[in-house]
Amino acid sequence: MESVRELCGRVTDHLTRLFARKDNQFGVREDSRAFGSMVQKEVGDEWPALCTALGVRTGSGAGSRSIYDYAFETGTCVTGFDVKTKDLDARKYSDGGVCSVANLLSFMVNRKATLAIIEIGHAGSPHGGDLRSLDYIKVAPVHLLPVDCYRIENLGTGQLRLNYSLHQVYAEIAWDRGLDEFLEMFTDLAIRHYRRVGRDAEARARALERFRQQGFRQFSLPGHA
Repeated sequence: MESVRELCGRVTDHLTRLFARKDNQFGVREDSRAFGSMVQKEVGDEWPALCTALGVRTGSGAGSRSIYDYAFETGTCVTGFDVKTKDLDARKYSDGGVCSVANLLSFMVNRKATLAIIEIGHAGSPHGGDLRSLDYIKVAPVHLLPVDCYRIENLGTGQLRLNYSLHQVYAEIAWDRGLDEFLEMFTDLAIRHYRRVGRDAEARARALERFRQQGFRQFSLPGHA
């Protein structure tokens, strides 16, 4: 049976050949999201052929309400892939958003599935003009990334975001890490996040009570500039 590392390597190689056939040249779109959608469509169009080449079944369930864009199945195991494009211009911001804490844990534990990222780095084409060149493709499961990659932000029930791109930390990926090891580490991070959010929320509630008691004369809230 192929290891996770070997399987991710084959996905990488297949997509690298796909974009090499297109000379790695893509027109600039009006914003980074539109450009990312264009690249994502290229991956989607190729996905059935990629699955055939890898000897796996094309997975289902992807879409706007899912945490992944494409998937494949090996035996009873599902691997979902989230396609992300990375503008290598240092002036361009990327929030590193992945998905909610609840959706990630439900997907991995309840469905016994794996979430992986396909990261495609792009930069201005050496040919100039309104063209982009795809610089690299990196593929890795979310649960194998270095510990300092993960952060949780207070959006909804908590949103997992990544501090670094796959390209930046690829040499540090823990390919032999077991799921339980990740869950131990990740739930600790999530528990600390929820407790901190709870303390902050309670402090703000007390501040609003004081605001009411003082006749609405002066407003201030912890964490509000």
